[in-house]
Amino acid sequence: MPSGDVVNGIGVLNTNFSFQPAVGVSVCITMATCNTQWTSLYNGTTESRIWITNQTDPAIGAIHKLMINNTNYLLMIADPTYVASYTGIVI
Repeated sequence: MPSGDVVNGIGVLNTNFSFQPAVGVSVCITMATCNTQWTSLYNGTTESRIWITNQTDPAIGAIHKLMINNTNYLLMIADPTYVASYTGIVI
């Protein structure tokens, strides 16, 4: 992925999903929202949970500017009510 490319994804109810850039690629996640669930930095075995929640305003229940790469990447945890999503840019 060349620098400046936009990346994004939308999950599915009750399904965890992750975004792991290719080796040598770094991405700035500019927004990740999941309302009543958590988002994590994940390395394949260990996750560092970032709890975000706001039932009335999903823009508040969001992560802004999270840097990820192939080693430490984005993991969005499943929720039965809300669909998680993210958007970012390759840096």
